[in-house]
Amino acid sequence: MFDVIKVTVNGNSALSTFVTLYARQTHYIKYSVVNGSLTLQLWYYDVDEGKDMPVPAGETEWSTLHGGGSVSNAGVFTPGNSAPSTVSVIAGRDLGSSRLLYWAVTVIPVPLYSATQAVKFFND
Repeated sequence: MFDVIKVTVNGNSALSTFVTLYARQTHYIKYSVVNGSLTLQLWYYDVDEGKDMPVPAGETEWSTLHGGGSVSNAGVFTPGNSAPSTVSVIAGRDLGSSRLLYWAVTVIPVPLYSATQAVKFFND
């Protein structure tokens, strides 16, 4: 669930986006800059391998939960317009299992931050 709150004081307005998750995420999303574009990749921790593993792009489904941004099948993020918010809430789903929901959610603050700033902010 997400909500956007708008506050106006003395004619100046600001928006804040809140995301509440009702189920625990099983995966996480890594950011990178590829050819100048913000690119997302879905990852998980494989207990048997003892290491973090990427989900192949062909097994990842991206959805926009809020905002105007979108993510291509290759994971490239395209920001939308600023209405109703300058951020996008994006979900990634691992399609590797037809029985279980493996997923992660992220809030992408682009264009508030540049792609490079977003990578540094979320990956460091």
